[in-house]
Amino acid sequence: MGRMVKTRRRYRPIAAVLLAVFAAGSMRADGLQMFVGSAAAQIVQPRDFIVDSKKFLDSCPPGHRIRFQREETSLNVDPHWLDTYSLFQLAERFRNQCPIEPVQSGQGLINPLFFNRSIIAAAQINPTTLGGSYFGLRIAFIPPREDKPFLGMSREPVQQPSVFEITPALPDAGKSQPPSKIYDLHYPDDGMGSSTTVRLSCNGGGPETDGKRACFTVTSFDTPYRYRGVLSVYYMVQQAYSPASQKPANSELAEPELWLAFDTRIRAWIDSMMGKP
Repeated sequence: MGRMVKTRRRYRPIAAVLLAVFAAGSMRADGLQMFVGSAAAQIVQPRDFIVDSKKFLDSCPPGHRIRFQREETSLNVDPHWLDTYSLFQLAERFRNQCPIEPVQSGQGLINPLFFNRSIIAAAQINPTTLGGSYFGLRIAFIPPREDKPFLGMSREPVQQPSVFEITPALPDAGKSQPPSKIYDLHYPDDGMGSSTTVRLSCNGGGPETDGKRACFTVTSFDTPYRYRGVLSVYYMVQQAYSPASQKPANSELAEPELWLAFDTRIRAWIDSMMGKP
C-alpha cells in the first residue's frame, strides 16, 4: 500500500483497484469477506418489483434514523448519509419502504454500511472541500477481538491523540513527487477495544493524478481499524492538493495534523450514532 505511484499509466489501474475493492468488498457478520451480489447476499423479489432508492428515501419520516443493531451494538443512521450502494440494498430488502423498527442482525442487516460525502458536514469536518474528488467511508459490525495482542495497537501508550510520520521506515516510500506519506495516528487506550494505532497512506497530488491526492486507512482482515471493539472503519478520501504548501487545498493544517483531526471527528460522529436515537 505504501509503494509510490510514478506514472499516469501505473496510477490509474491502482486507483481503479482501490475503488473497486472499496465499492464491492463486503464483510460477513463473522468478519469474513463476502462480495455483495453473490448467491448468499442476493434477495429474491417478485419480477414486477423495481428497486427505487429515491422512493425509499422519500418514505422515511423527516429526521428519522434507521437503527442498525447487532447484539448489544447499534448505529442510529440518518438514511440521507448512506451511499447509493447501501440505499439500494435497503430499498431492495424492504421493498422501497423505510424500516421503522430496528434492523437486527440476521433480519436484513446491511453490513457493511457505505456512507456518502454528507458526512463531512454531519461530522463537522474542516475544510469542507475534503473528499471533493472522491469520498468513501465504510463501517461494518465485526465480532469482538479475542483477548490477545493486536498488531494495530500502540506499543507505547499515549496520553492524547497524536500523529507521527513513519515514511522513512518503509523502503521506496518517499520517491514519488509529491512524496507519498505514511502516517500513524496514536490514541489513548479507551478500554473498549478500539485500535490505538491507525495507519494512513497518502499518495498522488502531482500531474500524474491531475493534482488530486488520496489518503486512506491501511487495514487487513487480521488488523482492521477497530472502533469500540465491534466496529471496523475504512475510508478513502481524495481532493485537490497543493504541492507548494504540501497540504490539501483550502486546509490551514499540515497534512498529518489534518488527518488526525479528520479521524478524531469521524470517531466522535460514530459515538453520536451509538447513542439513543
